[in-house]
Order: sequence, then structure tokens, then C-alpha cells
Amino acid sequence: GYGVRSVAAHDTMALGGNIKLTVLAPPDDLRISREAITDGNAWSLLLLADLAGRSLLLTADCTAAAEQRLVDQLAWPQADVLKVAHHGSAQTTQTAMLAQVRPVIAVISVGTNWYGHPADAVLERLQGQGCPVFRTDESGAVCIGFSAERLIIRTYCRLG
Repeated sequence: GYGVRSVAAHDTMALGGNIKLTVLAPPDDLRISREAITDGNAWSLLLLADLAGRSLLLTADCTAAAEQRLVDQLAWPQADVLKVAHHGSAQTTQTAMLAQVRPVIAVISVGTNWYGHPADAVLERLQGQGCPVFRTDESGAVCIGFSAERLIIRTYCRLG
């Protein structure tokens, strides 16, 4: 098994022969500790998964500040699949971030909520990038298979 380990930006972990995780954020610094006092999501772990040559960007509950830091550093990697941050909250998944990531598809993990997630603005930004969106509130579970030539997307428990 795997033990518990602290990680910070730029750390990598190999999981078997074909899977590598790279930590994009948060950096291990005082600025993040200060942000986390008012917003615990500042500690959200942002990961890039390299899956035998395909990529999956896991953005957790990324904050607007964390997203902007990576935009400013030109540090968002290109990814085949984007797991949209914070259930599609309007504060993230900005156009500048999407221009760096250039996702082929996006997945939004969201259910019935009072917050209006996913925000129409996020859906419009993804559409503007020509990025198909799969939402768990509409499609149920989203399963993505990877091959060298293509992505295979299956949805389960179609809702509605």
C-alpha cells in the first residue's frame, strides 16, 4: 500500500508503470497558509495525471487565487481531460486558464445544489473553447477510457 505523505507543488508520484501524478499546487509557503485562514479551499490539491501518454487535470476546489497564480506563471499544463474546479463555480475555469489547458473534454462533478453550480459563465467559457462537457447531474457517472488514439467516454445512470 501507499503511506500518507505530505506533498507540495512540483512533487511527482509514480503509481505503477504507466501512471504519474504531478502536484501543481498548492505551493508550500506562508501565502497559502494565510489564504487558508479565510478559505480552506486554498489547500486544494491540484494534480496532473499522466496516464500512459494521455493527461487528466484534477482541479479539486481550486480557488480563484490559485488559478490566477498558475495563469500568471504560465504553469497550467495542456490536458486531454479537465475535471472542472469547484463543481463549476463561476470564480474559476477562466478563459486564460482554459487557453493554457486546452482540454479535449471537461467533466463537472455536480449534483442538486443551492449555489447555482455549474455557473452558466463556466459552461459558456468551455463551449467557447469548443470543449464538450459531461455533467454528473445530467449524465450520472462519467467513465473515461484512454487509448493512444482516442478517448472513450461512457456515462452511467443517466438522470432526468
